Amino acid sequence: CKHGAKEVFIKPVLWNGAYGRIASPSQNIPDDNNLPVHVPNSIQINVSALNAQNENAIPMDGLGEVLQNRFLRTSRDCCLLYSPESEAFERFGLKKNYGLEKELSSPHDISGGHQGSIALYKEVGKHNQKLGEKSIVYDENGEEIMVSYDWKPLSRVEHRLGSASLHYNAAVNTVFALANLSDAIMFNSGVFDRNFVDESGDFELPKSLFGGDESAYALFEHGVWFENKINAVAQYALQNNLHQSDEIIVKNLGTLLKKEILKQYGK
Repeated sequence: CKHGAKEVFIKPVLWNGAYGRIASPSQNIPDDNNLPVHVPNSIQINVSALNAQNENAIPMDGLGEVLQNRFLRTSRDCCLLYSPESEAFERFGLKKNYGLEKELSSPHDISGGHQGSIALYKEVGKHNQKLGEKSIVYDENGEEIMVSYDWKPLSRVEHRLGSASLHYNAAVNTVFALANLSDAIMFNSGVFDRNFVDESGDFELPKSLFGGDESAYALFEHGVWFENKINAVAQYALQNNLHQSDEIIVKNLGTLLKKEILKQYGK
């Protein structure tokens, strides 16, 4: 870097990242107490998929709803993947622990809908804005007078729970997202029976990285979905000769990947 920077600051929380709380009840006038605002740093995964006709499949035949539901089911036990250090759990508690409910919109639980931490965007986005606006008619002064809305190409599921961290592994989290997408496609095509989680509920995230059976590490260690899903995909690829000739695929790929993830923590 020409300015002399040697490292990039990547942490789940930027402590004292801003100052000045929102005054109540106005909601938009900075308070004069100049109290610190701790800023959460997130990593989001947006998932869409093209079908054989090169169209976005997420808004078709309920695939988006099924994919969102799969993420709702798998995200608690796989929290270790997207929140890989202790400070990530401080990030989840910023609003409650530091009284920052008015200042922050960062997620603190596993929730669905179009405004939750695992959001399905179709006609509207996170802030209820219409998606896919296109100008189609202008007046003689070039002013827009008519618009249309083509939201389907932009439809997606957004997983907003990831924490910025030097320990965040983008490849592993891509595998996590693709495993959920694979499940959703199989559910939607009738390979599996649908078994939905009630999307109106909120689901508690682990409170810590380590410490007891409800910690992120323990939930991932004892969970079976991630490992079994990747093992099943690897076995299918082997049985159907779907790999390239110079690739090596082992049928217990999921077991090996899970072991490597856990090994990083020296447990």
